[in-house]
Amino acid sequence: MQKLTTTAAAATLGVDTKALDNILSREARHLVPHGARGKSRRISAHVLELIAVALLLKRDLGIPIARGLDLAIKLGESVSGEIPFGRFGMLSFNINPLRSAMQQSIADIVEQTVPPERGRPPYIHPKTEQDTTGF
Repeated sequence: MQKLTTTAAAATLGVDTKALDNILSREARHLVPHGARGKSRRISAHVLELIAVALLLKRDLGIPIARGLDLAIKLGESVSGEIPFGRFGMLSFNINPLRSAMQQSIADIVEQTVPPERGRPPYIHPKTEQDTTGF
């Protein structure tokens, strides 16, 4: 299964990296492994899809992210893509167009995103006077 860094995942979702990191550390901590200091988290495409559904529910219906993630998980488990919502309602979500758009966005982002080099930069020997003459 494909996994993305936090930076690539945020770019795929169209949100700020810090905003996604806050969602991962607060509302979605049960969905992703704990990050280590100085290392970017690796987010699976499935979890990214759940977060995308939660963000859409927040934007379109005003549902908080934590509740949106619960609904996204239930929608993912549903065979029909529908779940009961409240006493008289049904929540239906067409996941296939979202999945297609996300796969295209992931492909575009992975091509464009270059992970930063880690560690100490290589040592470059200082030039001596002999090197500056050109001979």
